[in-house]
Amino acid sequence: MVTWLLASLSTASAGPCRAAPLVVAEAMGTEQIEERRCAWIDLDFAGRAFAQLPDVGIARGLALQRTRAELGLRAGADVQTRLALLTARSGGDTGYIGINGESIVPILQIAEARWDWRDTGLAVAAGLVDDIWVMTLQPTWGRVDTLRPLVTDSGFQDRSDTGGWLSWTAPGGLFTATTSVTTGEGANRRERNGGSDVAGVLRFRPVSMASDAPVDLEIAAYGREGSRGIGKAPDHRAGAAILVRHPYVNGGIDGLLGWGCAATARCARPASPSGRARAPRRRWWPSRATIGAPTTAPRPTPARP
Repeated sequence: MVTWLLASLSTASAGPCRAAPLVVAEAMGTEQIEERRCAWIDLDFAGRAFAQLPDVGIARGLALQRTRAELGLRAGADVQTRLALLTARSGGDTGYIGINGESIVPILQIAEARWDWRDTGLAVAAGLVDDIWVMTLQPTWGRVDTLRPLVTDSGFQDRSDTGGWLSWTAPGGLFTATTSVTTGEGANRRERNGGSDVAGVLRFRPVSMASDAPVDLEIAAYGREGSRGIGKAPDHRAGAAILVRHPYVNGGIDGLLGWGCAATARCARPASPSGRARAPRRRWWPSRATIGAPTTAPRPTPARP
């Protein structure tokens, strides 16, 4: 199969508004934000054309690869809300039973309320929230319109879930600890058992450009005790990552191990190392090389970016 990205457009309008960092608290003692109330909007669209040789079945060579809209509101330095919508074909890729034919419909990805207590370095969020491990990795990937992180592209992690998280960041941002409690069923399914997923991420930043170093270096570790489906099947994860950010090159390596069965009788035991690099200031040329080796039988359903 040969694929071309027809168009990719991402726009953001924030003015003086500065959003809080994703799934982490701001460092203890961070300077207070001056504005009392602000808002931002982020729109992201991508179309795709592809050819499959030999051509089999119905032609589906033109597709709306990605549509995402995010709206954020921030009240002073402490309270923030985010709402993010994706789109999906209501009948699926092969079905003919949908909404108003097979219309493209909106899907709620994020509906989060957050409170930051900067004097102590604490933050708490609840609602339909980001997965704390996915959003540790995804910012260094950059262009999710063309390629998602291996952990979501292979279906080993959900992009978001109903629940909440609590985070603490040390002075200067040297260390962050984040823990979350979620349903474990992902954004597209309601709770199916009496258990919850409990996860934690530890992030250590020994080198930072904020302290006049040439690069940002971050080392992260992840663990999850979880269950899925009506049968409360075990669905556990452990992972680690090394992430590097530089004005000209961003990259990293990460790995994910899992044990337990997915919501069906099929088992998902990922062993997924991946590596990538991209040039953030050269968006007009192919900016990322990725090496990944997911191992599972069979392949789970991927999460949305």
